[in-house]
Amino acid sequence: MKVGCQPSKHPHLRRASPGAGFVVFLCWLVLGTGPGWAEPSAQTTIRVGIYQNEPKLYMDEQGQPQGIFPDLLQAMAEQESWRLIFIPGTWQENMDRLRRAEIDLMPDVCFTEERAEEFVFNRIAVI
Repeated sequence: MKVGCQPSKHPHLRRASPGAGFVVFLCWLVLGTGPGWAEPSAQTTIRVGIYQNEPKLYMDEQGQPQGIFPDLLQAMAEQESWRLIFIPGTWQENMDRLRRAEIDLMPDVCFTEERAEEFVFNRIAVI
């Protein structure tokens, strides 16, 4: 898999630069994880789509998430008391899952205007 954006079905959309390593965060991250929103003992479960794109994210031979994005998410999860569930699949399978709200977060998705109409993106590039 190439680093960068997946090809758009719409030729009129510009492709983001290959180095634009964005993480898609859904509204729950922006609106639903503040300290006053959940009970102190509650643990938020986050379903993360993961696909093979070494070294950024991939599942190893033992079925464990590896790479820069899983490491970053694990550190955030420890700090915020999140429980992460990694859902393996292809890039397209996980984008479809994200659209159907079967996963909550999809790392390493390039920003496009079309995607911004559907998803919430972080504002600071991770890599």
